[in-house]
Amino acid sequence: MKKILFLLIAASLLTNCGSFDYVYETKFAKSDLKNNTQIFINGDRSDIIYNKLVDKIGNSSGNKEYTLFLNSIQTEAPEITSKDATASKFSIEFSIDYTLNSNLLNCDIKKTTINTRSFYNSKSEGFSFGTDLSKKESIEKNLNSNIETFFKELLGGVKNLACIN
Repeated sequence: MKKILFLLIAASLLTNCGSFDYVYETKFAKSDLKNNTQIFINGDRSDIIYNKLVDKIGNSSGNKEYTLFLNSIQTEAPEITSKDATASKFSIEFSIDYTLNSNLLNCDIKKTTINTRSFYNSKSEGFSFGTDLSKKESIEKNLNSNIETFFKELLGGVKNLACIN
């Protein structure tokens, strides 16, 4: 009796839980945009942005169904300044304009500007290796956050990659 009950519960769980979907599943990004999108980037840190986008949606050249245009602006400013006028904490802000176009329908699918900000500490003792590494990590995290925010907005606001105009 216990074996039959156990088998019924196990069969029920396997049958009912067989089609779990991830919360952030990017069905259209994987199927429609993946390896089907040309990427054009202008502005600051375009090499890093390009590599991150290629990791996300693949590398495509030639005539593709979609085109993603980006314009990146980086702003760096001191946040905390000591009495001797040296800055110990800096902020880095990225403002990236995204435009996703459909080449087949000749229209815009998504236009948005995303601003992200991060901070890093300056190491003023001796060499600047620590500062350089801290700055590089801050830029990487900032750009990751910006690109992820764009794709989350794209998933939440666009149905089947339809035109907005």
